[in-house]
Amino acid sequence: DDDVIVINKPAGILTHSKGVLNTEATVASFIKPKLNDRNLSGNRAGIVHRLDRGTSGVIVTAKTQKMQQWLQKQFSTRRVKKHYLAVVEGQPKEPAAIIDAPILRNPRQPQTFKVSSQGRPARTSYRILKTLQKDDKIYSLVGFEPETGRTHQIRVHAAYIGHPIVGD
Repeated sequence: DDDVIVINKPAGILTHSKGVLNTEATVASFIKPKLNDRNLSGNRAGIVHRLDRGTSGVIVTAKTQKMQQWLQKQFSTRRVKKHYLAVVEGQPKEPAAIIDAPILRNPRQPQTFKVSSQGRPARTSYRILKTLQKDDKIYSLVGFEPETGRTHQIRVHAAYIGHPIVGD
């Protein structure tokens, strides 16, 4: 409409570039010609939230600065509810639970994150939706709902409870 663009982002596409100079197609470069407001500029113009490159899903983007600010406030005040599906290795002990474990950038591998008492608060609820067995391995389809929005939160929390996302 005149205010927002909702995109079904496929896995493998960046939400926005990390620097000013980038020739790779991103969600931000896709929406740039559709923006209605000259006040929106830069490599994150219209971007309200992001999904990791390897994550597919819905991204809501803004076409005006006023709408971008309004949507960002909805995310920052946690009025937006996020739902993710992932297949994890094994079967978590509890069929549903809350993982409350702070997350910190890993100083030894700065591109990764880990659970650490020095990290920022992070909470994710999960529910096992289905368990399946392939050959001699067990996998679970899990619904995740992050309460906070830390970078790589779901993959870090899933690994922390001993059930990493398959293929991660």
